[in-house]
Amino acid sequence: MVFGHPAATILEVATREGADMIVMGTHGRTGLARAMMGSVAEEIVRHADVPVVTVRVRRSPACGARRCATCDLGHSDLERAMSAEDAG
Repeated sequence: MVFGHPAATILEVATREGADMIVMGTHGRTGLARAMMGSVAEEIVRHADVPVVTVRVRRSPACGARRCATCDLGHSDLERAMSAEDAG
């Protein structure tokens, strides 16, 4: 586990480990939402020395997981609790 600015840290680890490619999820925000929050994926795509594959992440209505690191990205504790309650 490493800590730091997400994009910079991912790029540092990719370089240190000699990664051939970076694959990462993105929520696919555009326009004002991305401008307000920034985009880790965009920063990595712009600065990586290796190919970057981004996959748009969306929680499927059929997803039965109570908690999922992918689904939890960018959500507050309250939002996660409400989603878990909605999922049953």
